[in-house]
Amino acid sequence: MDFMSSSSKNSSEVFKFNFTQAVLIINESLSDHVFEGSRKTAVLSGYVILVLAGVCTNLIVSAVIVSNSRLRVARNLFIVNLSISDLMLCIFCMPFTLVELLTRTWSLGSFLCRGVPFVQGVTIFLSSATVSAIAIDRQQVIINFSGNHKKMDKGKSNMIVYTTILWCFSIMMALPIIFSKSVTTVSLAGMVLYEKCIEHWPSNHAKALYTILILVAQFVIPSIVLTVTHLRIKSYLNRSVRKHDARSSPRTSERLKKELRRNSRATVVLSFISIAFACSWLPWNAFNIMADFDLLSKLPPEHFYMAFVVCHLVAMSSSVTNPILYGWFNSNVRREIRRIRIAVTHNVFTSSKPMKSERSNGSAMCESYIRASARRDLQESRL
Repeated sequence: MDFMSSSSKNSSEVFKFNFTQAVLIINESLSDHVFEGSRKTAVLSGYVILVLAGVCTNLIVSAVIVSNSRLRVARNLFIVNLSISDLMLCIFCMPFTLVELLTRTWSLGSFLCRGVPFVQGVTIFLSSATVSAIAIDRQQVIINFSGNHKKMDKGKSNMIVYTTILWCFSIMMALPIIFSKSVTTVSLAGMVLYEKCIEHWPSNHAKALYTILILVAQFVIPSIVLTVTHLRIKSYLNRSVRKHDARSSPRTSERLKKELRRNSRATVVLSFISIAFACSWLPWNAFNIMADFDLLSKLPPEHFYMAFVVCHLVAMSSSVTNPILYGWFNSNVRREIRRIRIAVTHNVFTSSKPMKSERSNGSAMCESYIRASARRDLQESRL
């Protein structure tokens, strides 16, 4: 699930070396850097920017939902869960992977050698599983919406059960990483050169089977779920508009046009969610498949590492796009963020004396904005 697991086959060849390879290993142990100069700066900058952006965006979305009673509804629990998994990606996946990339060694001990990749695996599976759960939940809300408050109350309690199932599924899928990871010492003539945290599998077939399982559970199934549910939502919205249009009068034609435009925007958002997921995770899964099946063995080390960096950064960019797609594009969350921004701007740029007399105006402006946005986004909020 991380850098060392992707290059385990390349790393395992280090321990069967001739004299020439021994010289290369010694040179490698004397150098702490994989990337030099501008490449190192670019790699470091890419990870730092993604970590900061991911932490900020996910904290904002989570804080807005948790702090507002109107947003603490059952279906938004999935969004908070997704933000938690993305925060864990930013905290556990990117920093530790960056350290391995820059040093190609492991100096954090056996416990973290097993624990860090395990947590990385859990967060990656959890993120994809939560995205699938959100898609299924949206389909249920839009297509099978009944307005029954008893069912809605029951749904609130069920959401906790569903979220627990997502966590259990992710933990079970990542368990093999704990048993396969270990710290291996690279030595020459009794001299310890460095340590690596790599995977040891009973056989190549076991490793290949787990790699395929990751591909199916983390990418193929979520992609199918997103595509099918979003196509069903799009079909339902278009069919609903046509049904109302067939029996509409000139008086209601304008309302139907507005609803059609709203449905078009919703369709674009749903399509963008599916495309963003595929574009984010396809390169990373493709790289892992090719690396684990020894299809990249002829690549020079610097090209191998750079290819991994690009694929990994693209995958980790989902920690930034997810809070935008599921937070900012959610009309209720977006409205609350705008309300907070207006209130903060009003407090910051208003002097202390006029603030007392203008606070009521500022509050009225916020409330007026919220009411107008609520009317405009009433139906859109169901998406």
